[in-house]
Amino acid sequence: MLKKLLTGALTLTLAIGSLALPETFFGETAGNSAITASAEVSGDWEYELADDNTIIIDKYAGSATNVIVPSKIAGKSVTAIGYRAFKDCKTVKKINVPDNVEYIDWAFEGCSSVETINLGSKANFTDIFDYDGTVLFSGCNSLKNINVSDKNKNLASYDGVLYSKASMKLLVCPVAKTVLN
Repeated sequence: MLKKLLTGALTLTLAIGSLALPETFFGETAGNSAITASAEVSGDWEYELADDNTIIIDKYAGSATNVIVPSKIAGKSVTAIGYRAFKDCKTVKKINVPDNVEYIDWAFEGCSSVETINLGSKANFTDIFDYDGTVLFSGCNSLKNINVSDKNKNLASYDGVLYSKASMKLLVCPVAKTVLN
C-alpha cells in the first residue's frame, strides 16, 4: 500500500514538474530589473517594461540585414536585450547595440547569417557559457567580428575577437574568423 502511494505521489510530482511554464513565470530578470508586464510591440521590437522604468527587448521580429537596436522605445531607455531576443534570425548580417544597453542575455543564439556585432560602451553579457556548456554565440556560423566600444569598462575587442577588459582573457573568437592580425 505504501509503495503504491509513493509511486502515485512520485508520478504526480513528475507530471506537474514537466509542465511548460512561460519564461517570465519565475520573474526572469535582466541585470537587476525584474520583468513585470506583458510584452508590448513597437515596430519590429517586442519589449517589456522593467521595474526601474527601462525597456528590456524580448524579441526582434523584423527582416532587415543591418539592425540597429533602438536606444529608446516609447520614450524610455533600452537597457537590456533579453534571452533569445534574436534567436534564429536568418536575415540579420549586422547588429549594432547602442551605448545605453547594459545587459545582454543570450540574445543571438542561432543567428546563422550574422557576420558582425557592434557593442556599445555599457554592454555586458549575463553569462558567456550556458548551463550545458553552450557558448554565447552558438549557431552564429557566419560571425566574423565582435566589436566593442573603446569606452566599455567590461569588454574589449581586438581584431573582432571578444575579451574581458580587466584580464584580457579570451571570451569568444567568432567561429567564421579565418585570419587573426
